Amino acid sequence: MGQLDVQVRDEILSCLQRLESFDEETLLLPAHQVPSVACLVSRGAIDLFEDGHTSPRATIEADSFYGLRDTIHGIPSGFTAVARAGTTVAFFDGKRLQKLCERSPENVVAVLERMG
Repeated sequence: MGQLDVQVRDEILSCLQRLESFDEETLLLPAHQVPSVACLVSRGAIDLFEDGHTSPRATIEADSFYGLRDTIHGIPSGFTAVARAGTTVAFFDGKRLQKLCERSPENVVAVLERMG
């Protein structure tokens, strides 16, 4: 967030939908669908699974976004995202993020894409 000016940072925070903690493994985003939210892992981790695989192909750790690029561009994800037990996630509304990108300069969108 330090790469963005205060106004853009505040607009991103206005897209915050909810903050949720999970006591057990929980499906967050299914594969092959355009995500309606982007996730910021606040605590714990999100495991990413490919179809037919029982072990995660990647793990999204705390202080990292998942699904941000896919959400703002309407791209289906190839992974199923599952929160580990003990994970806390901040969910950002996809429609609000898309509108933010539509009215923002290219450099802002580029930074958001790199964040997740």
